Amino acid sequence: MKSKDLPQPKKKGSVVTQPVRGPRLLYRNVSLDIESLKGIKKAKIDLTSRLTAIMGVNGAGKTTVIHALACLYSPVDEKGTNYRFMNFFIPTTDATWQGSKLTLHYESKRPGDGAQWVAESKEYKKEADRWTRYEGRPKRNVTYLGINTCLPEIECTETNCTINYTSTKKTEPKDAKVVETASYILGKPYIALTSNTTLKKHKELMGVETSSGLKYSSLSMGTGEQRIKGL
Repeated sequence: MKSKDLPQPKKKGSVVTQPVRGPRLLYRNVSLDIESLKGIKKAKIDLTSRLTAIMGVNGAGKTTVIHALACLYSPVDEKGTNYRFMNFFIPTTDATWQGSKLTLHYESKRPGDGAQWVAESKEYKKEADRWTRYEGRPKRNVTYLGINTCLPEIECTETNCTINYTSTKKTEPKDAKVVETASYILGKPYIALTSNTTLKKHKELMGVETSSGLKYSSLSMGTGEQRIKGL
């Protein structure tokens, strides 16, 4: 059957993986090793439970993990949705996501008496301008459930292409106050707010610069991080 594609998911929230029944593979002992993905480095996430909550302080990478989880499987049939990394990790002037790398570990087997569980792994990474080919992903229907409030900028974007923009530092007193307050709340070393104007549609995107020289726009921010600066 033909899988259903969704070019651009619009909502943020949680991911539901539906157990594969009938003649298809069953999975157990699932875990995710993130070598590098946005701001997450060398993290291991255990997904063996029937329900897993992704929790942490604002800006810790919860949204990033949920976006990644949605992209780990290929749909089994037309009931599933084919989420791809380009739906959530759109390259920009400051962030191309090259060097991203994560690995899904799991055991699988065919239903039936005598079938043995087989340990397997699937690596996902972005080298140059392309992510790992999607054909080799394990098959499992995934549903991405979102909420309609506090949407990250990335989920309001109507493109999967590279977004180029020009950046200008904001220097008004109120901007300095936002930097100070956001740094305190999130525990991050921000030194400036930036205004980023896209070259094609001239859309204004909020951005930040940190003491380490890292610069990024709201397209790369987590929900909490974007919301605090917006407030």
